[in-house]
Amino acid sequence: MPADDPLYDRLLQAATHHQAGRLAQADALYREVLRLHPGNGDAHHNLGVLAMQGGRGVGEALAHFRAAWEIDPSHAQHGLSYLRALVIAGDPEGARQVQAEGARRGLAWPTVEALQGGHASPARGPSSGSSAGPGREEEEGLARAYTQRDFARFEALARSLSQRFPQHGLGWKASGVAAMLGGRREEALAALRNAARWLPEDADTQGNLGNVCLEMGLAGESEAAFRCLVALQPRNAIAHARLGDALCALNRFAEAEAGFRQALSLRVDLAPAHAGLGRALASQEKYEEALASYREALEIEPGHAEAYARVGEILLRLQRAAEAEAHCRALLARDPGRVDAHHDLGTILQQQGRLAEAEASYRRAIALRPDHLESRTCLLFLLHYAATQAPEELFAQSQAYGALARARARQPWSAWTADPQARRLRVGLVSGDLRRHPVGYFLESVLACTDRERIEWIGYPTHAQADDLTDRLRKHAGGWNSLVGLNDEDAARRIHDDGVHVLIDLAGHTLHNRLPVFAWRPARVQVTWLGYFATTGLEQMDYLLADRIGLPERLHAQFTEKIHYLPDTRLCFTPPDAAPDPAPAPTLERGFITFGCFQAQPKITDEVLQAWGRILARVPRSRLRLQNEALGDAGVGRAMMARLASQGIDPVRVDMHGAFARAHYLAAYAQVDLLLDTFPYPGGTTTCEALWMGVPTVTLAGETMIGRQGASLLGAAGLGDWIAASRDEYVAQAVARAGDLARLASSRAHLREQVRASPLFDAPRFARNLEEALRTLATRGG
Repeated sequence: MPADDPLYDRLLQAATHHQAGRLAQADALYREVLRLHPGNGDAHHNLGVLAMQGGRGVGEALAHFRAAWEIDPSHAQHGLSYLRALVIAGDPEGARQVQAEGARRGLAWPTVEALQGGHASPARGPSSGSSAGPGREEEEGLARAYTQRDFARFEALARSLSQRFPQHGLGWKASGVAAMLGGRREEALAALRNAARWLPEDADTQGNLGNVCLEMGLAGESEAAFRCLVALQPRNAIAHARLGDALCALNRFAEAEAGFRQALSLRVDLAPAHAGLGRALASQEKYEEALASYREALEIEPGHAEAYARVGEILLRLQRAAEAEAHCRALLARDPGRVDAHHDLGTILQQQGRLAEAEASYRRAIALRPDHLESRTCLLFLLHYAATQAPEELFAQSQAYGALARARARQPWSAWTADPQARRLRVGLVSGDLRRHPVGYFLESVLACTDRERIEWIGYPTHAQADDLTDRLRKHAGGWNSLVGLNDEDAARRIHDDGVHVLIDLAGHTLHNRLPVFAWRPARVQVTWLGYFATTGLEQMDYLLADRIGLPERLHAQFTEKIHYLPDTRLCFTPPDAAPDPAPAPTLERGFITFGCFQAQPKITDEVLQAWGRILARVPRSRLRLQNEALGDAGVGRAMMARLASQGIDPVRVDMHGAFARAHYLAAYAQVDLLLDTFPYPGGTTTCEALWMGVPTVTLAGETMIGRQGASLLGAAGLGDWIAASRDEYVAQAVARAGDLARLASSRAHLREQVRASPLFDAPRFARNLEEALRTLATRGG
């Protein structure tokens, strides 16, 4: 439910009343939500919980739980509540059917037998005829060993008790604690599940079970445990906060917000609750409120790692780059050895286009911690902006990243269940950008046009943010299993257990990538495509999908992957929804040429500005329109004005704009006659969007895959004559195009129809080519 939906506030109020124990008010509000929106699964689910809490009988609860599950059968908690209610109602067969359906969707729940046991009397003794349970002396022995930190004896006593009294629970509880102390999560999980079966009203057991489940990525089971803990200890602020953490992991941020607020109403000085509230608010794009919450956390706990990291990120989102930079530098002044702060400062500087400073920050982070993969991946991405390093050096750094990732994968898979000869391939898509993002824009029409008898897509999002494009992508997928919150091994296990034939990385060395998961080799065939433009450096990444313009054979030595060529283009763009019709060339009304560039700020290097200065000098009265998110920050804008002047460009001739909503952004193409591409990192999405709006781009083909991206796109669109081979030719092309007003006006009128028919926009054609490629790779193997 969107945050601006009028029902959103009612549901949030209801959840707040519910968690505070004001059940009558919660009941009335949930029913009001259902009256206005009968298909609201959260309201149905929570009414089921109320029915159980209020003693109105399992029959009423079942009706609501069933409705919630049918509305969204991928919702872990809705399914688990339905499952438990069926067990309580004495319908184990129905429970097993729900359990099986959940397993097919990748949901991890306790078995029906375990749930049945959980409703048996915990005081029931073992069938061996021994005493009913451990005596006081044994319990005191456990407590004494724990207090004295004699963990070896504590664990020995715990094992003995769990073996002698397997149906009592204390031994399982202590065994779970011992395994947690030893870092043995799987063992801890098994023991604590047994403890919860026999001690369902033990608060410590529920809390420990919830913590282990959350750490292992079993967010649905974690939520269930923390809800039990909250029911047992409604005044326990930490319990409410941990429930909020579980709900965040399930992407249910409005409910999480209510949980954190309840925690803070009980204990205002709880820094993790303030930080959790910031996380929930930021995920709902309530950035000012999130910033305030994170700052509250830092007031209470100045070294809170999450709060420090997220404050800088949110300040950037609010286009307050100077504050974000000051925040990081203040942290480093107090603690120069903080790797995360050096990394974050690099990101802040990079987004402002201060590439040399950003590179230095990333390198400091790596010097402090050579295995910090996040800094290595960001450095690799950054170095493509300015191309200050030779391709051979970039290749070596990519290989170093791959070696570190491989070292973390202790036991990669060497056997897989997927049949490579299967008529229908299961293809996984791993990405943090399955949403309104360039990756999503290029992917949507391809998924929609794929033959579902040949390909079953399975989405593996690596970032919690979702939107309407996410919803559309999910409709084309046979499965959607989030990797958010899972460590690399558990994420790889989830993919391996899904029986994927081909696993595709859509991120490379970009934000929210999960390249280390691929080092575990969860699939027999692993491919990188779409979101990145260079080698991953992973020896376990078998193939890279490319086209011959973007990646000629002479560049193969820059890649650890084998190159597999798609016939026409490696990319196919989805036309924007509700884009306005192309407008006439503005020069016809204005009498002068307006060049444009809508690329991200880091792409606008001094070398690019030098070329633009030469173009503007040779085209009298011409103007330049720059537009990107970073320019919405006043400080970045002032710095850009100074850079323009330093390259001989009169800032008076340049109009600068920050980010617009997509509809307004597309309309802004009516203000430019032609685009000037950046180099060595050209445009991608912006080039395609401009073509759709009737605006061509002058691009420069380089000597790397990313450097040739503009050439690849324009070649696929049938505009090969807009590709320059040198900087001098780039300048000459732009000047010549600006001087041919009749041709500019003519091409603008029919360019959309031209590109619509080209391979760059022909999704059915591209989908067939991609299907054939995936079948070939699945048969060939890694």
